[in-house]
Amino acid sequence: MTLTELSDQNLTEYLFNSLQDALAEYPLSIREETQVYVAHLALRYLNSDQLFIQQGQQRSLPTLAFLYRDALAAGSERERDALIRTLGDTALFLAACFPDVWRRRGLNRRYFLSMGENAFGFLASAKRANQFPFDELASEFTGIATCLGKAVFPDRVQH
Repeated sequence: MTLTELSDQNLTEYLFNSLQDALAEYPLSIREETQVYVAHLALRYLNSDQLFIQQGQQRSLPTLAFLYRDALAAGSERERDALIRTLGDTALFLAACFPDVWRRRGLNRRYFLSMGENAFGFLASAKRANQFPFDELASEFTGIATCLGKAVFPDRVQH
């Protein structure tokens, strides 16, 4: 079964199972709660309305540096943390699912990996409740991105 053959109701389960299959082939062990977070993130961003931003009449992918800039300028800790989380989530999805697109545009995958690792690392180090699963997302970001890419595009050759 492919992504296009699934109903929305089954897509989360498919992504979760595909992620578990990818994790079984990769030397990475992450908590089930982190796997659920990543599967839900993928489901959210597979809906292009959640991934792309509207700028006038055009839609484009968010620029990670602009998300970081906006987080630094946020008026509250809560707003800043939400923008940092969006930065981490977006970096994870883009690193996982579109490495060839970014390579053709002259961007190194390491840029997305670094931005995501740092975003989740910031959230994990914050002295607030509900840090989970940011600690694991930060420390295992590259492996999680690789497994997510394999889960979403199982037939694609991974780099």
